[in-house]
Amino acid sequence: MALQNRVVNGSLTEIYAGGGNFVTEAYPTNFHTFAPRRILLNGQSADDYKEVTPAERSAIEAKDAKWEEWPESTIAEWNTACGSDGGYNAKTGFGELNGLTDLTLSDARRILLFGRKPLQNYGYSSSYHPFLYIRTNLPPLGNDTIKADCKSLFGGQIDMEVACVHPGWRSPYANYRVSMSTDTSGVFGGCTKLRKILGRFTLGANGENIFYNCLALEELSLGITRYSVSLSQAPKLSFESVRYMVEHALNTSPVTITVHADVYAKLTDESNADWHALMTSAAAKNITFATT
Repeated sequence: MALQNRVVNGSLTEIYAGGGNFVTEAYPTNFHTFAPRRILLNGQSADDYKEVTPAERSAIEAKDAKWEEWPESTIAEWNTACGSDGGYNAKTGFGELNGLTDLTLSDARRILLFGRKPLQNYGYSSSYHPFLYIRTNLPPLGNDTIKADCKSLFGGQIDMEVACVHPGWRSPYANYRVSMSTDTSGVFGGCTKLRKILGRFTLGANGENIFYNCLALEELSLGITRYSVSLSQAPKLSFESVRYMVEHALNTSPVTITVHADVYAKLTDESNADWHALMTSAAAKNITFATT
């Protein structure tokens, strides 16, 4: 269903639904409103709204009714922990962090319990919680390039959608990164919903199993060093992510990047100029792309 729109009073835009349907918010909120038509105010777009049937309205209202109010103490703790990376949105009743805008009170409490990991020499995974499932994590503690033992840091996080591996991920400086050293086994293994990894990082150990079963992975900033890496189970890997690996490669000996067949098809497609150019750039840096 597509909302209709028309100009009223010479300048205002009105969006409206037909056939007894309703206009309601399309973005995440616990406080949906419903009306047959709506005047768009300054800063609002038709994309902010959607058309729903009476049955869909009832389902949305039932879900909104289950919303649990956040205690003021939790809001304060959440806002302090998130800093500039998120916070509580009183207009929607959701918590926000790392680009996610629909975190529930339960989500926030688990994330706070998981905590901010210390980004220090060989201590990153020291307080790993094996069965505390989170959708994203608070930025780790630290601020510069560091070597860290990240074994199983996010392994088995079946609900994780966005992972933050470095607090300086917003920094424009390329030297702000974490070197996942000593043992990288299962850092992201089993994160089937993981779409994005925030923060620059390199691998100081074998990377064959680091992305096991990361079926939804699209974005990451991985600098290739002397170790080969497998992303063979990530069919949605973006062009920017592959380009980053090539442009920021630090290897001095041959390495192999194993990618999913869908990604490899783009790289080897001579008619796909941008993707195919990465093959040439990679070869110049002793990087070979392969697939399984």
